[in-house]
Amino acid sequence: LSTYTVTSNYISVANNTVSTVYNGIVVNSVKGGLTITNNPLISVERNKTFGLVGNVSSVANYTRTGIKLTNCFGATVANNPNINSVGTAAITAANYNKLIGVFYTNSFGGQVNCNTVSNTGQCFVFKAYCKNSWFANNMSTSYQGLVLSNSGFIGQQGAPTGTQNL
Repeated sequence: LSTYTVTSNYISVANNTVSTVYNGIVVNSVKGGLTITNNPLISVERNKTFGLVGNVSSVANYTRTGIKLTNCFGATVANNPNINSVGTAAITAANYNKLIGVFYTNSFGGQVNCNTVSNTGQCFVFKAYCKNSWFANNMSTSYQGLVLSNSGFIGQQGAPTGTQNL
């Protein structure tokens, strides 16, 4: 197993419309140079259970994410104006943690800013060590907004004299 370290802005996921999917953008083990920006729509389908036989409409056992980063370093997720979930299946206490807008796991050294997440169970989830700059994100019509899970850590946010853009 090898890891490739890339230079600034070497891998860019930009200007895409991703709709009615199980998972939108999923990235694993990228060390530097990743930007996920200016994607006008990332929409997760909460009714269908892809890959399963039968009429299954529950999302209770299947996590769906708009943007998911795992074991990444120095990534920028910014200016994605419409990350959401669609469908008639209700977001409830049984499934809210399975519909996630932006999900970071052990991904640090980057920034998450100017994204809008709505109609999800959880807007932003940071699991484990995720020291990133997090600012100017909008969250609405969701079960939970910002979630620090499983010893989630994003570091100090804002300036010592004020907390602009949080």
